[in-house]
Amino acid sequence: VKLKTGRLNRDLAFSFGVSVGFISQIFVTWLFFLETELKLLFEISEQNDHALSAGIPKCFQRTPDLRAIIDCTELMLQKASNLNERKRTFSNYKNHDTVKFLVSLSPNLYVNYVSEAWGGRASDKHITLSSHELLNGLAPGSQVLADRGFTVSDELKTMGVQLILPSFK
Repeated sequence: VKLKTGRLNRDLAFSFGVSVGFISQIFVTWLFFLETELKLLFEISEQNDHALSAGIPKCFQRTPDLRAIIDCTELMLQKASNLNERKRTFSNYKNHDTVKFLVSLSPNLYVNYVSEAWGGRASDKHITLSSHELLNGLAPGSQVLADRGFTVSDELKTMGVQLILPSFK
């Protein structure tokens, strides 16, 4: 219910007649379960795989070495009561408390990586460079597409990976 509707823990606790802490515990337990069970669906695959290359849109067919299309996304949070937590989660960009993730899509637009959650204050560069599973899955000669806000070109170049940034917004 929480994932589908985005309702607050307090609202769910009232609706189901349980404590807010119990709702939080159930939600976190299910998130860890889903992560474990769905992990195999989030893999970076070789593009020469026929099943993968069959569904690639025409705009990506000109880049046969493209392995990932990355961007960070933010989700709004309830304002934390702890000032240190509020400091970490406040996003100047959204002007609200947020949690931030790096999401990667394959060239045929399947999600192949979701990073751990970071406070809204974390930069896209920091989150990307901390996403070791994604970076380790990129072979030398691979290409990664990102928007102009990703300033990780030099770091990827040392791995033999090319960062493609569109010339338009």
